[in-house]
Amino acid sequence: MALTSGERSALWCKRQRENETKHEDIKTALASICTPPNSPEGLQPIPPQQQQQQCNKVRGRRKKNLNRSRAYRAQFRLKIELNKERRLKNNYKTSYYRLIRSQKKDDVEETVKNIMSSQKTMKSTLTLYCLLVNNLRTKYASSNRKTKQIMKSLVFRESMLRKYKVKSYTGKATGISMREIRTRESNFRLKQLAIRITIESFFTRDDNSRFKAGKKSTRTKRKRKMQVRLLNDTIANLHQKYLFENK
Repeated sequence: MALTSGERSALWCKRQRENETKHEDIKTALASICTPPNSPEGLQPIPPQQQQQQCNKVRGRRKKNLNRSRAYRAQFRLKIELNKERRLKNNYKTSYYRLIRSQKKDDVEETVKNIMSSQKTMKSTLTLYCLLVNNLRTKYASSNRKTKQIMKSLVFRESMLRKYKVKSYTGKATGISMREIRTRESNFRLKQLAIRITIESFFTRDDNSRFKAGKKSTRTKRKRKMQVRLLNDTIANLHQKYLFENK
């Protein structure tokens, strides 16, 4: 059966007492340990005033370190509160701008309402519209290819025409072929998309960037959650590398 710590200690003391010589040596060693050391000869005692100065110095250093620690903790708490208030302000700012955009009146629709409210203004506007359309058709028919492209880019803003549902009517009124515009825009978009895919694949390569460690190191864009990547080199060097690889 295993012995307890008290039983083992009692057995050890019994063995030490049986060996008288060894027991006396241990008693002497314990007595020397418990006795405070003697001061060396010739050492002068420190004056009370100097002792007080040393104590004040130590106490002042401790107080300084304590105040510094308190200041660091207070600063850390203030940083947390500041970040919280900053996020709250950004949320309010975003909500405010969304509300303004939702309440903002459309300038084109407002102008059309003002024109329709007066018969005289409507007549002048229609006359100006006919003059502009006829001049545009005449100029477009007698222009070279480069000038036609410039006129197309000025007249046809596809997003705006689609918004007000006058895309097909604009082509009929001006005599500009919508098929040519669609072909030109689709080719441009395809080229733009190909360049964008090439750049994204270049920057997401393991030799140009690396994933950032951390569960919260993510960004969400257009409902896609992606891990943050860190560049392995500067933008200037990566740009030179991209130009060299895509000559």
